[in-house]
This record gives sequence, C-alpha cells and structure tokens, in this order.
Amino acid sequence: MFNRLYATFNLRRLLLCFVFIWSVSFAYAGSAETASKKSGYTFGVFPFLAITSLEGLFAPIALELSHAIDRDVLLKSTDTFEKFMQNLEQQEYDIAFIQPFDYVTIARKAGYLPVATRNEPLNADFLVLEKSPLKKGKELKGKVIGLPPKVAAVSYLGKISLIQLGLDIRHDVKFRYFSSHDSCLQQLLIGDIDVCVAGRPVQRAFESQMNVKFRAIMTAPSITQTLFVVHSRVPEKERNLIKKTILSTTLSGVKPEFKIIFKSVNNRFFRPVDDAEYDQVLIYKKLLEKYGE
Repeated sequence: MFNRLYATFNLRRLLLCFVFIWSVSFAYAGSAETASKKSGYTFGVFPFLAITSLEGLFAPIALELSHAIDRDVLLKSTDTFEKFMQNLEQQEYDIAFIQPFDYVTIARKAGYLPVATRNEPLNADFLVLEKSPLKKGKELKGKVIGLPPKVAAVSYLGKISLIQLGLDIRHDVKFRYFSSHDSCLQQLLIGDIDVCVAGRPVQRAFESQMNVKFRAIMTAPSITQTLFVVHSRVPEKERNLIKKTILSTTLSGVKPEFKIIFKSVNNRFFRPVDDAEYDQVLIYKKLLEKYGE
C-alpha cells in the first residue's frame, strides 16, 4: 500500500505544475483490498496553503480516515477559494475542512455537520518587517495591506479590526489580495506591501521555514477555528468513526514542518465543536455586509 502511495505522490509532483493550473486532486486510496471496499468518499480542503503544504498536512489524515471507515478517501482542493466555495455549496464533498465564514454562510445550509476544530482560536495579526517604522494600528491609514483571498476568514477578521479602529475600509486603506497566506507573507518579505494580515499558525510555519521573524502591530478579534465537517448524507455510524479518528489523531504521518501549523494539546490536535460556537462569525459577516463585503 505504501509503495503505491509513494508512487502516486511522486507522479503527482511531476505533473503538479500542469494539473494545478485548474484544480487539484490527490487520491489516497490504494491497497490490495481496494476492490472489496465500499465506494469512496471525497475529502475537500480549502486552499489556505500552497498545494504541497496541503498535501503534506492532509494526505496522512485522509489515509487514517480511509483505514477507519474502510473506504477509499479522495483528497481534493482547488486553486481558488471561490471555486472551493462553489463546490461546497454544490455538496461535492462528503468530508471537508473549511473556514468559519464558509460554514455559517454555505455549509450549514448545504447539510454539513460540524465534527471537530483546531485547539487554538483563529487569530490573525497585522505583520510588518522588523525594520518597518509602523508601530501600531492607528498608523495604517493610507497604507497597502496584504491579505489572503478576499473571502478568506483572515481577510474578514482583518477588516473587522480596521472597522473597530475607526477606519473606513472602503477608502482609508488599500488592500491587495494574494492566493494564500504564505503568498502574502512572501510579498511582505520582499517589501511589496506595508503590512500582511496572516493567521498565526501559518506565520509560525513560514518563519520557521524561511528563517525570518515578523513583528505584529495589531491583532484581529479571534473566532473559533477552521473546522472539519461531514455531510449529513454520510451514515451516522461512519460520521462517528470520522469524528473519533480526527479527535484522536496524533498526526504521526505529518512532517514536523507541516505539523507546526496545528497546535497540540496533550498530543491531540483537534477538539469537538458544535454549531453555536460559530454564532459570532455570523455577526461579523453581517457587519461586513454593511461595507459591501
């Protein structure tokens, strides 16, 4: 089985630069028993990281889920947040790892049930280079602020912070959107933007991999983290097995440079979550709608 997985990974890496122009799909299914297994499930992950990082993080989880429910699990992502949101709305995923704003605006209505979230809250900082003259949030008027995609949770939280600061996000600052958190941090590193708003887990991983250090000048309000959801069409017995597997995983198959993104508590990386924890997210979304977001 592992030989087949290894071959699949290598083949996909060779083809990645061509395939990922449009979409990404990784299959972690194979075993000698595949023919006797039940039909598989699709596991969608929103594209908050570069594709190689998503693969490194979630391929081992997909494999654990496959073993737990005795089904093939197909790991998928997309090249844009918007495409992922469309797929989620069309209920294309049986299992998904999604951001909070997509949960309250799309997944709830589409029949997805929350099963687990990350241990730490979703925090985002306004980051600058160590040499930057910027010291506090009130100095951001007229500055160029880098964000992940416009519909990313961190982008929404960054704008909430600016509104709470008394700035009008429609004209007091200039936003530049990037394909992912790490793309935003790369542009900050080369000095193409004044500030990057990024989630702390991604910041930790980026600083570790690039051997750099950023400085935070303001912190966005926190919300309950990104979450795993399972569609209600999945039988309850399997939903429970999926939840148990996610809550108990030690991410033993994930390399340290990727594992650093998830915070461990007693060697567990996820906790149970319920629908009510995301009520504040909906309040923030309604506030942003007043500004045309």
